[in-house]
Amino acid sequence: MRLRRILPFTVAALLFLIALIGSVAGTALWRMRSLLFRPDLSPEDIAGPLDLAFPLVIGLTVVILGLVAGAGWYAVSTSRSTFDNLLRATRQMRDGNLDVDLDLNRNDELGDIARHLGEMSETLQQRTVSRSYLDDVLDSMAEMLFVVDESNRIEHVNRAAVDRLGFAPSDLQGRFLDDLLIGDAPLPSPDDTVFRRTGSVTQIERQIQTEDGDHLPVLVSRSLLRGSPANAPDIVCVAQDISARKRAEEQLRDSLREKEVLLREIHHRVKNNLQVIASLLHVQSKKVEDEHAKRLFAESQDRIRSMAFIHERLYQSEDLSQVNFSAYLDRLTEHLYRSHGVALRDVTCQLESEEAILAVDRAIPAGLIVNELVSNALEHAFPDDQGGTITVAFTTEHDRGCLRIADDGVGLEDPDEIDREATLGLRLVKGLIRQLRGDMTIDGNGGLTYRITFPLTDEEPETV
Repeated sequence: MRLRRILPFTVAALLFLIALIGSVAGTALWRMRSLLFRPDLSPEDIAGPLDLAFPLVIGLTVVILGLVAGAGWYAVSTSRSTFDNLLRATRQMRDGNLDVDLDLNRNDELGDIARHLGEMSETLQQRTVSRSYLDDVLDSMAEMLFVVDESNRIEHVNRAAVDRLGFAPSDLQGRFLDDLLIGDAPLPSPDDTVFRRTGSVTQIERQIQTEDGDHLPVLVSRSLLRGSPANAPDIVCVAQDISARKRAEEQLRDSLREKEVLLREIHHRVKNNLQVIASLLHVQSKKVEDEHAKRLFAESQDRIRSMAFIHERLYQSEDLSQVNFSAYLDRLTEHLYRSHGVALRDVTCQLESEEAILAVDRAIPAGLIVNELVSNALEHAFPDDQGGTITVAFTTEHDRGCLRIADDGVGLEDPDEIDREATLGLRLVKGLIRQLRGDMTIDGNGGLTYRITFPLTDEEPETV
């Protein structure tokens, strides 16, 4: 039966028993009063009813009190276990243990409370996870995890942090995380504007100290713990051990250094071999009496030396794939100026080149073009020891390079004659321009001007 039905019946029964006791006691008192005012009755006649009324009232009162006490004892004994079970279940849920089993077999309101409490426990188990489950998840992480307060004091660590660092959990808890992390600057605090606005910080490289005094390279990320108080938020710090990555990077750097040394040695030997070839041609030309043949030997030497200068620049530079083209042009024009005996004539070589870095696959063909056109100008632009100026200029614009070789010598009446020339030098220039995927224009006014433009992008050049 429901408690809301039992309680009214219980109250009514108590009121009835109280009314019964009162009526019996009132009747007895009224009867005694009426006997006292009758003159025809002796004291013995009055004592008899009194002896009967008092035990009756007392007995009836004792019986009623016994019934009330028995009913109360029964109610307490039957409900006490129920209340104990409910109290035990609520304490379990308060402590985070949601595995609550309540089977009271009652059809009253206490049974309803027990059933609803069990349903709430099942719902919470489905929608939430236990503290032990969360601890198991955190301990399964490969990364070291630290939960710190707003002053960077450690409150919780996972198993990975204990195993990697060698400290006991009690030794880490309460310690400042900054005492373990080694770096140029401390990690951002919760008061940091960016950190508070975004709630996280990008990964920062640090070193963390172990119990043995060793330093492990780690990648640290920090984020605010959701649900923590806004005025004193907790922070989650995850430190990833990057020792293996650092070792791999060091091995890669060592390998790159070895390859750079090898490439420098290769460029150095190629330069030396080219110079040996040029020297052999020079020695051989000494035995040649025909002037035309000597000139061919000299042109071959200049072409070889122009390539040797590229390799010389490469093994002297930090970047083995690119060349400082302006410095290379200065070295090349100086060599051509000396080798053609221009110092004995009134001819000036003027270099107008901006600082530019060219890839090797573009610097070598461009250098050979300069070698051919400057040599051609030195030989044919100023006959009869005529003076003048040869200008070599290089500029870049919109990922294209512009190479200009000009002289103010005798020039040509018809620049188109150059296209009809079949000399080795001009054929070589045209082939090199095709290799660079470039274009060439010729202006014969006031001398002769060659303008070659070609792309500076990473597009693969053609092979001649």
